[in-house]
Amino acid sequence: MRENYTCIQVSENIYLTKEEFGEFNLEVICDLLKHIDIWLSDAVGREHIPSKKVFVIHRDDYPMCSDANPYRIIFLATEGNYWCQWVYQFAHEYCHHIIDGPMDGEMGGLKWFEETICALSSMYCLYQMIDYCAKSPSHILRRQFPSVLDHLGALLRTQKDRDPLHPYIETHLHLLSQSDYHRKIYNHIAGAMLPLFLQCPSLWQIILHFGNMREWQSLSQLFDHLREEADTTYAESLECLRFLLLGA
Repeated sequence: MRENYTCIQVSENIYLTKEEFGEFNLEVICDLLKHIDIWLSDAVGREHIPSKKVFVIHRDDYPMCSDANPYRIIFLATEGNYWCQWVYQFAHEYCHHIIDGPMDGEMGGLKWFEETICALSSMYCLYQMIDYCAKSPSHILRRQFPSVLDHLGALLRTQKDRDPLHPYIETHLHLLSQSDYHRKIYNHIAGAMLPLFLQCPSLWQIILHFGNMREWQSLSQLFDHLREEADTTYAESLECLRFLLLGA
């Protein structure tokens, strides 16, 4: 943590530093970050996991989740009242926090699938934000409804009239196995998975069993492990997800 920062407690385990984010509606941003924690914690069926405190800090280049024992830092590269961008970035990095694997930024193994799931987390939370804004008693949030709808729609636009997902993954595996970051590929796969996670939010429990994603060498190997850990609340949806990604 940087010294002389003003920390605002967002929830039991999340703290927001006000510095360097510019002028923004503190009440709204804190409320949205708190609800990302609620939406994802409710989905996985546990509260505030893992237990490390999270400090949200600005940086100029790109967002990331980083270890700083005994706590964790989530850097966001946004500012002002770009609320969708706050939610999009924080939901992605908070998903890394919940998965709780190595935070060194290195790729390898199925780290690309973790990045895809974190992209899915952004889409999932934007979807929740749409409903939250539409039903909010706050006229400020209700006015934001069309913008959130447009933001999520732009992310999902590539899903129309596409081939089945598993051939797409097979075609791009040579890129996914590289150390480069392939945001468009992650977003495409995430968008195709989103309906399953909206239909069965408890499917999010799979991220509790990921561990170090660099240690997995194939999706088939990972899903064999996830099948062993699954309970009845999402076992059927897990098989649907496996078929979507692997075709078998």
